Amino acid sequence: MASDPQSILGQIQLNDYISMTSATVVSHDYILTFSNEVEYVWNRPWTLVSVMYIVLRYLGLLVAMVESFSTAMSLFIIWGGAIFSIVIHLVFVLRVYAMYNRSRIVLGILLLIYIPTQIIELVLVGIINNPKTYMSITDVEVVNMESCTNSYNGGTELIISLRVFSTVINGVLCSFAVVQCIRYSLEMHKVLGKWQLNRYMKLLVQESILYFVMVLLLNIIILIQTLATLSGTVQVVLGTLSSFPPYVVGPHLILSVREFHSRILGEHIDSGFGLHSQRFSTSRGIMFATPEEREGHGEAVEEVAEIGIE
Repeated sequence: MASDPQSILGQIQLNDYISMTSATVVSHDYILTFSNEVEYVWNRPWTLVSVMYIVLRYLGLLVAMVESFSTAMSLFIIWGGAIFSIVIHLVFVLRVYAMYNRSRIVLGILLLIYIPTQIIELVLVGIINNPKTYMSITDVEVVNMESCTNSYNGGTELIISLRVFSTVINGVLCSFAVVQCIRYSLEMHKVLGKWQLNRYMKLLVQESILYFVMVLLLNIIILIQTLATLSGTVQVVLGTLSSFPPYVVGPHLILSVREFHSRILGEHIDSGFGLHSQRFSTSRGIMFATPEEREGHGEAVEEVAEIGIE
């Protein structure tokens, strides 16, 4: 029993390190992106995407800050995180919908996956974190220090199921995004007749593929943490890697897509989320071609446009 207080203290310190890292990174990111937020959110007409941005940015910031200073507000952190998850997944659904030129079939498939999984996740969160079922909050005294901690008595299968559902929906969204990006790449190659790495890297950024991949990897890391027994060092590394990205990725995705479609393409600010038509959506494959290359492949450009319309 002598080792129990030391173990508890070590776990508290580990959680503090991870939480403080998350709060620091999210706060720093907020400061760096505030000017873009003013330009592409506060100075623009309010839409559904604007509301989702506010939820992702400020709820995420609040959860990260509270998590680093107060375990006693664990229920707020848990349910705030659940709401955050619902909104960020909806943002990704709308982004994929826009990538497929507002295809109702694609939107229907995504919603058929999104709605049930989010409902199931909410139910699982409610069951797992109910003090009457699996979660318990207790006061412990370690080395003349009193601390409030929460723990779970059972419910491992439900926690694993929660992680699996989250990983599945992110895997589906990432797959849709990657497939469409590959299609655009092939169209670009057909138009230009050659492979140019810099243009395909631009396409990856334009289509937000890196955001989809990052969130999927994050969910895989969290699932590994749930399934495997890890050493203290590995827990610190994986815990840090998985603590702050969600609160950064969501706001960054909205700002980058809004900037690209409004400033560079001259479209409606939310056309990148399928809420308005995309003027250039039919010619993404030749978007990064030079003027000379576009003139030299006029017929191919028209063909790509016809493919996009279909």
